[in-house]
Amino acid sequence: MSLGLLRTPSQLVTAFAAVLLVTLVDWLFIRATGRPMPFWAPSKKEG
Repeated sequence: MSLGLLRTPSQLVTAFAAVLLVTLVDWLFIRATGRPMPFWAPSKKEG
């Protein structure tokens, strides 16, 4: 990274894995609680 906080590839992989883990936990929580949350914005119906 430009600030030099992550100096080795393993640190970058660890940070990427942490982001994926947080995203997965959040997605599982939303699904477990039954809240409607699409992966992307719902398509607009024509007509």
